[in-house]
Formats: sequence, structure tokens, C-alpha cells
Amino acid sequence: MILFLPLTAYIIQPKLDMFNFSAPNQYVFVIAQHFQGLYLAVVIGSLFFHLIYGIILGLIAGRLIELKYSAGNNVR
Repeated sequence: MILFLPLTAYIIQPKLDMFNFSAPNQYVFVIAQHFQGLYLAVVIGSLFFHLIYGIILGLIAGRLIELKYSAGNNVR
């Protein structure tokens, strides 16, 4: 949480806002317009994605450690 919100607030969102003023072409401008005013949705969506990813990664890592030590230390 300490790193997540500053990255979103000071790097990602300003980049999206920059494309509203200096998009290299019309396609990028149209895409940037879709994100205009959606700061809260971007933050909540990204946070939700990171939480789910962390849970899945933690479950997989925990299961691998459990398998390593429950196999009677046969796996080295």
C-alpha cells in the first residue's frame, strides 16, 4: 500500500493525463479520453488486481513449501 498509491498517483495518472494534451495521434487521444476522470476506478481496479495476484502467489508458494517439507525431506 505504501508503494502502490504513490506510483498510481504520481506516475500512472499523470501519464494518462499527459496524453489528453499531447497525444501522438488521434487513436491515443481517444483512448486517453476514456480514462479521463476515472482515477478512482483505476486505483481500485489496480488494487483489486494486485490483491488477487498476491493471494494466488502466496497460496502457490505456501503449497510448494508444504510439499517440500511434508515429503519426508526426500526432495532436495
